[in-house]
Amino acid sequence: MPFDGTQKPRAINIRLLDLMIETLGENGERWIKYRFDDGNACCLLGAYHRVKHKLGRRGYGESVLQIINQALRDSRTRVHDIVHFNDHSETVFAHVRGLLHYARGLAAGSFPEAPDFGGIKPEPAVPLPIFLAIEHKPSRERGMN
Repeated sequence: MPFDGTQKPRAINIRLLDLMIETLGENGERWIKYRFDDGNACCLLGAYHRVKHKLGRRGYGESVLQIINQALRDSRTRVHDIVHFNDHSETVFAHVRGLLHYARGLAAGSFPEAPDFGGIKPEPAVPLPIFLAIEHKPSRERGMN
């Protein structure tokens, strides 16, 4: 019986990755950026959590995130974080699907060729706004002593 504790971890990881692909849609029809889950679509990490919740089992597939992170490290990208990869301005669903298929190959114990996401590099940090319009008054003028 699936996920009843009799399957080996490798088979569980493969099944979880398959379900993640299914959750996002083969063509990304249920994949989103910049949000975890909006009820209709979800990001890469949101798909993992949906699958885990759907299966209702804790402790299964924890290594799937490690496998996906390994797949990111193997790919020719300098973005090694699932969330940043998903939300990167240059990431398209073909990248996400390719990453999950590659991770599936790693989970199966095969050594497929790593995907080439060479154009995806860390994006510069967005500077926080500096509020220069704040009036500076001496403390006694602000009512402070």
